[in-house]
Amino acid sequence: GGEDALQFRPLADGYFAVKKGEIDDLIINGTDRLVAAPGGAGAARDTALVFEETMTGAQVSFSRYGASYLVEFMCNDPATAAKGSCVSEAEAVAEVEKLLIAGTR
Repeated sequence: GGEDALQFRPLADGYFAVKKGEIDDLIINGTDRLVAAPGGAGAARDTALVFEETMTGAQVSFSRYGASYLVEFMCNDPATAAKGSCVSEAEAVAEVEKLLIAGTR
């Protein structure tokens, strides 16, 4: 348990997980709907991590093993979110990479 734990909620076509943090909450949306590559060349390739700032913080989207993921960083302090974001691109990408490593074990 503890604050660092991911709370998983299975969905019909994937899962939804929340990780509460001091500065931001992490919301992970994973869909296991297989994304076919254009031209019917089998499953889509893994994609790079794409960082975008949002109204409430930031998000990182990517594909792995034919599934697509969206990791949202929801700032707990609206004032920080309004100033840009409570998380930098480097921090967001590092956090997602940690999750990816943890998820492959």
